[in-house]
Amino acid sequence: MFGGVLCLVALAVGLTIAYNKDQSIIANNFNINATYSATYSEQFTSPTNWQPCEETAKTFTVKNEGNRNVRVRVKYDEVWRNAADTADLPLTQNDVKLVNVVLQNLDDWELKDNGYYYYKYALAPGESTNSLFEKVVLNCEADFGNDEICTTTATGTNCVMPDNEYSGAKYHLKITGETIQEDAVDDWQLLRNIIAKQANDPYQIDFARKAQISDDPSIRNGNGVNKFTEHGNDIYYYRGTIDNNVAIWANQCWRLVRTTYTGGVKMVYAGVTFDVDGTKQCGLSQSGAADWTWQDYADYAPDSHDSSPADVGYMYGERIEPDIYYTYPNVFIYSFVFSNKVTRDGNTYTLDTSEGQSITGSWEDLKEEAATRYHYFCRTGESSCSNEDIGYIYMYKYWRQPDNIYYLHLDGYDDIEDLKAAMFANENNSALKTNIETWFGEFITAEQEDQLEDAVYCNDRSITKGALAGEDSDANDDSYPYNYFGGYVRNAIKNSENTVTPILECPSKNDSFTKSDTVNGNGKLAHKVGTLTSDEITMAGKPYTDESTEDYLGTHDMWTLSPAFYNYNSAWMSEIDAYKLTNLWTGTIDGARPVVSLKAGAKVSSGLGTKADPYIIEF
Repeated sequence: MFGGVLCLVALAVGLTIAYNKDQSIIANNFNINATYSATYSEQFTSPTNWQPCEETAKTFTVKNEGNRNVRVRVKYDEVWRNAADTADLPLTQNDVKLVNVVLQNLDDWELKDNGYYYYKYALAPGESTNSLFEKVVLNCEADFGNDEICTTTATGTNCVMPDNEYSGAKYHLKITGETIQEDAVDDWQLLRNIIAKQANDPYQIDFARKAQISDDPSIRNGNGVNKFTEHGNDIYYYRGTIDNNVAIWANQCWRLVRTTYTGGVKMVYAGVTFDVDGTKQCGLSQSGAADWTWQDYADYAPDSHDSSPADVGYMYGERIEPDIYYTYPNVFIYSFVFSNKVTRDGNTYTLDTSEGQSITGSWEDLKEEAATRYHYFCRTGESSCSNEDIGYIYMYKYWRQPDNIYYLHLDGYDDIEDLKAAMFANENNSALKTNIETWFGEFITAEQEDQLEDAVYCNDRSITKGALAGEDSDANDDSYPYNYFGGYVRNAIKNSENTVTPILECPSKNDSFTKSDTVNGNGKLAHKVGTLTSDEITMAGKPYTDESTEDYLGTHDMWTLSPAFYNYNSAWMSEIDAYKLTNLWTGTIDGARPVVSLKAGAKVSSGLGTKADPYIIEF
């Protein structure tokens, strides 16, 4: 893209009009044979004593100096500055607009809601636009004078002329002209680029803190649009209390969340539209959908307190439930073999008892060491047993019953990795997935779904802290023996620098939910719809624990796609409550908000992104 800026500066009545010019051109070459260049020309003569009713001719044209057709747009901005150049002055005085900018050739220019006038015709090489501007007129009704103030004393009458705030002030008319190659998509209307141009970049964000505006330079969490990376590409995301990210698509209201590395725009559902004087607006009910449980346990878990690690899945496989070996009253005397490896031959499991691979003794004496590394054991106490007696210790020191052994049956699987693969297989829909996809099918047409990109919705089930992370992993982490999933570790547990580190890339293809089975996704979605991750919510300005309503996600409870942890006998997901990002047991009923991602090329036909004037999305 090329951009040019011309600025006309005029001083106030009775003083000489000054003029300065700033022009910049940025090349955007696509091949060695194509050149894109433009020149910006103006005609203007500075009056020496600008008076009310005086007309000053002003024209502005753009010429295509390249060898490819280009499109042109221009806009203008007006500012009055006081004589000291320390403050803006009103453009009107006593309800009178002080300067009138007179336009011409309006049949050739089209004004859009973004304030730009678009030239209706492509410029061939060597061609120029006609001028949108004709003249600038100091309003006849403008009054820059004041009556004298006279004071009578015993020695006579003294009259003085009081100062006027416009004395010595400068009127600035800035004209911005931009061109783009005709064969490119209309970049000026692209939703992604509208977002990108709002970015406050660079901007250092402390993701562990809520979004806020502060004069403290150490707090870099201001509201607005900021830049991040996804697969090495720049993306732009909204953060904090934003009032200009509201859009209407498919006759539904949405909040824009971020761009994607493929050029799309991800957005979260925000309710139905309503009409005001024939214009569609958004009331932003935030939830916009019934409260949906993450998992329906009635079919397979009579005891709702016994859940499986599988239950954190947007889809799930085998629901292997936990078990307990009650050591009392033999906790001090019963001897076990604990090993960090096991082999399976049919229904027989054999612990690795080679040097350095196992320990033998009572659970009371060895539990900290066993929980740290040697997770496999036979309930019989022997080094070999059947599939009925082989277990994997996934935690210890449960505060209610600290002396018991908490384990998962391998139940015919080779080892803990084989068991996790079975639990995290994508075979059955969670209730959340079923309900979101049902909603989508009712409200979104096939033609509208074609306007969506097949984005990844990440249900990151990687376990990064705790015994379930794998062999040799530590179940005794800071005496809080839970098994933590990646999203929780990234966004809730601060590192040595007291920060959190959200990401936008999904670590596993198995957890990357897409509609098509591609290199980036698992192809398990019925429709191109999902919901937000804890990473995206952290970036939006609603972090863990730091209570805040100061963000555009609102105060309505909703599930995320991000597992949090698995403890004694229950799986927990990250969710939004009224004030913060927190965690909720998967057996709880909670809200849901669908999320879709518009394809690259989505345009804004009108609107400013507010509730009363939403972006209207078209393709």
